[in-house]
Amino acid sequence: MPLVQGPQPDPTVPIEVQLTSETTGPVYVTNRCAVENTHRTEFLESWAAEAHYLKKQPGYIDARLFRGIGNSKVWFHIATWESVEALVAAGSSIEFRTLIAAYPPSASSSHLVQPVAVPGICLGI
Repeated sequence: MPLVQGPQPDPTVPIEVQLTSETTGPVYVTNRCAVENTHRTEFLESWAAEAHYLKKQPGYIDARLFRGIGNSKVWFHIATWESVEALVAAGSSIEFRTLIAAYPPSASSSHLVQPVAVPGICLGI
């Protein structure tokens, strides 16, 4: 069963709108997933297969996977892309859609973000 799109982090600007927005510089796609502990291994295998595919795509920079502490069902995946266009191109293939369909049942919400510079605190890169 594929990932089920959960509530959008910002319903006024859903991921579908973000993917058509003009931006400059790198973008980060954030995915928050709620995965039952009984599907943990299957989720990790699916994520690794997706990451191996994405790693070969033009514009891919890197990805990281995080899991909530304790017995949490929450997982975060953050991937960095050179541009929204590169992300859209990688996500438009049949191979990518097949990989997404292989995930175990879970709820997922995605959002695109860019770094913000705050003087004296963070560089915004």
